[in-house]
Parts: sequence; C-alpha cells; structure tokens
Amino acid sequence: MKEYDLVILGGGSAAFAAALRATELGAVVAVCEERVIGGTCLNRGCIPSKSLLRAAELFYYSQSQPFKGIEIPRGKVDFAKVIDEKDALVKELRQEKYLNVLEYNKNIHYYAGSASFLSRDEVQAGDNILKGRKFLIATGASPQAVPFKGIERVEYLNSTTALDLRELPASMIVLGGRFVAVEMAQIFSRFGTKVTILQRNPRLIPEEEEEISDGLRRYGRRGQGVQRREDTYGDRHSAEYQKP
Repeated sequence: MKEYDLVILGGGSAAFAAALRATELGAVVAVCEERVIGGTCLNRGCIPSKSLLRAAELFYYSQSQPFKGIEIPRGKVDFAKVIDEKDALVKELRQEKYLNVLEYNKNIHYYAGSASFLSRDEVQAGDNILKGRKFLIATGASPQAVPFKGIERVEYLNSTTALDLRELPASMIVLGGRFVAVEMAQIFSRFGTKVTILQRNPRLIPEEEEEISDGLRRYGRRGQGVQRREDTYGDRHSAEYQKP
C-alpha cells in the first residue's frame, strides 16, 4: 500500500491545478486517470474544437471573402489531414502541459486506470491500493445522449466522436442549439457540410442574454460564415445552416 497526502481521481486541468498547488504546500499527491491524461479540455473539448474552428474559418474565407477586387484560388479540404493536424496539436500540448509536469515534479505520482474507493481512506487504481489523507474527485463530465424514441436504432455522433471523423459528411443534423451545438454546426458548415440544427427553444444559446442570440441571427443573415433559416414545428424549432 502506498500513502499520499492527497489522492485525486481524474487527470484533467482541474486535477493538475490542484496537484500543483498541493505540492507547493508540501504535499505528496497521487493522480488517477482512467482515460487519456489531460482531461476534456485538452483531448475532447476546447483545444481540438478551436483548432478545427480556426481551420474551417481559413478555408471559408479563402473562398467567401467580401472584397470583390481580390481573387483567391478556390481550395479543397483534405479533412483527414486537418484531423491529423488537430491530433498532433493535442499530443504536443499533452506532452508539454501534463507529461512534462510529471517528469519534473516528483511529488506528483500518476496512476493510469480506473480508481474506486475501498474504504474512507483507500482507493484501488489498477493493481495499486492507495491510501490518502484527503481525496479530490475531479472526474469531469461525459457527453450524454438524451433518450428519445428511435435513438437506439441509429448510429449517432456526440461532441467527442464528431471531432474524430476522418471524412467530411455531406449533411449533418445537430440536436440542440447551445454553444457546443452551434460550435459544431459552424465547424462543419464552413467545411462544406449542410448542417441543420433542431432546437426546442426559439433562441440559440438561450441561457445567454437575448442580445447574443439576436447577434448570432444577424451574423447568419449577413452571410458571414453561415445562413440561418428558421421554421417552427409545434414546440420544436429548426435552424438550417449552410454556406451562402
């Protein structure tokens, strides 16, 4: 059995921020992660999505820029290569921000594998039993498919698997109209996919101020990246996005 001042379940940004601060205060820390080190932001969220947003923006404006006096040769998308470049960026940052930290900070000990509590002061991580004075649960979140009739009969993507597609789909339906949904819609729309958002709320990103939703609508109607066409079917609203 190995003993630590702090045992953290999870290996993402929150876990490592806590681990670093704890070691600054003199603690010896164990970090347990069942998936890839780096958590959601690095591996499945902020970094890969922003990389693809930037690539999609460059491609879109190469053929849709507003200056009539400028002609840019129409390019094409090697989507698999774009995904490879996104993966390479994630790998580089994983090494820089996480693996290098483990190499240089000898008071943080990393355990790969799922961890579960055995008692109030013990967890099992793989074949190791870890005893801790304190514990921090920083396991983050996972995409969840809303259960509705028929979903079990189809293959569907979520915000994680969509970022790993190797081929650009001709069309895509996005269920939901909050920030992750709109982000996904913009990425694929700007690469050339015909995207339809199905949203129960009459506003995009309804948890934000109404001016933000109105701004997104005006942005689309001006043809800056996407166009929006809204229809209402009972309590369900759909907004179709495609390149102007």
